[in-house]
Amino acid sequence: MNVAFYISNHGYGHAARNIPLIEKLWKDDVSNRVFIRTDSERAAMIRRNLAHCDERLVYNEDYQECGLLYQQGHLEVDTERMRLGVEKETADWGGLIEEEKKRLVNDKIDVIVSDVTPWIFRAAKELNIPGILISNFTWYDHYRLYLGEEYAAPYRECYALADKTLLYELHVEQMSQYCGRCEEVSLTARTGNPHKAEEIRRKYETPLVFVSVGMSVSLTEEIDVGSLPYTFIATRGVKLKGRNVVYLPDNVMNTMDYISASEYVITKCGWSTVSEILLNGKKCALLAFSDSLEEKALLEKVTVRNNGIKISWRDLKDNLGDVLRRLESLQGDYSMYRDDREKIIRIICGMGR
Repeated sequence: MNVAFYISNHGYGHAARNIPLIEKLWKDDVSNRVFIRTDSERAAMIRRNLAHCDERLVYNEDYQECGLLYQQGHLEVDTERMRLGVEKETADWGGLIEEEKKRLVNDKIDVIVSDVTPWIFRAAKELNIPGILISNFTWYDHYRLYLGEEYAAPYRECYALADKTLLYELHVEQMSQYCGRCEEVSLTARTGNPHKAEEIRRKYETPLVFVSVGMSVSLTEEIDVGSLPYTFIATRGVKLKGRNVVYLPDNVMNTMDYISASEYVITKCGWSTVSEILLNGKKCALLAFSDSLEEKALLEKVTVRNNGIKISWRDLKDNLGDVLRRLESLQGDYSMYRDDREKIIRIICGMGR
């Protein structure tokens, strides 16, 4: 079977959560071929994580999405820049669809999986190829909030063409109102290495705190954590100061092992990172970036279940010690979370023409 994945290049979370699905398809049947459509940076990440896979993974690396754009150095959404990006993006869809239809026919694609590329469902419908949307949100949810229905409507129309929608745990509830044939699934995350996590833990004398705001945000203000009795493992995007801070390189593959090794995780409300946190049974402090439905849905469930707390940028900058004390007191329930990659792959294979 030939499966084409269309993966958003907005941050690295979309790529991360599709890696276990692509890997399982590759492992389960030697006749399966997976075609991966994204940009070069996301493709490089997937290649690093799936270096053991062979030529049955085929990459196309020339597609980019507007996504959610932030103001430089801040957490606020840049609505004007995003409006211009959406205008250009939707204007380009016609040419993209015609070009992609040729590729889909040439590659003999049996089923299309989108996370969360909208226009591909128009191409799929025109070629009668089954199309599956897998996500916890859509760009329609974001653009209707920040730009209004006029700019968001073309996205909704595309998502409504999906033959099936798999709604991840922590998803935006209203997706079921406009997405086709919805079914709920739990979580999915990259497979960690418990031995590597233990090696990381043993390297440091104090408990670990993993801090990441993702690659789509870069905060300019510095946070002094030198007096806190923890070792902070951080990724690019947040500036921590202190001899107890260790920065990971941009190309590090096994961030899930650092999550597993850590006592607590401080991160933005990114679904893929939160999924890895929950499947590892870790407590988290989640930075509230926006008023988006995606963020509200995630925060509400995680906080109600005592898996984590909501914090602001000011909490992170001025009250980090208090944030960590609040995390220490949490007694959360993680029993409802599972890695659902097997169920998802069964659905994908069952949809193939």
